[in-house]
Amino acid sequence: MAKHLEQETDLNVVKWEWVIKSLVDYILSDYKQNHARVRRLEQKELTPANYFKNQKIISELIAGPIPSRVARAALSLMVPA
Repeated sequence: MAKHLEQETDLNVVKWEWVIKSLVDYILSDYKQNHARVRRLEQKELTPANYFKNQKIISELIAGPIPSRVARAALSLMVPA
């Protein structure tokens, strides 16, 4: 039984790592888009620190939809115990 539980835990760790990596990739993509927009419109650099401090940008990121495959994967991992 312990071996089965260890395998399940290992599988969930791999799934969670994929979900987290996908979310980080999604955020990085949004940062790159906003960085290019700020550079084009304001001729300024958007640093990662300023990106995360900017309430408007982060509000838009959170309000928008996340990729459906990432959402489904995360929901499948959050089943009640």
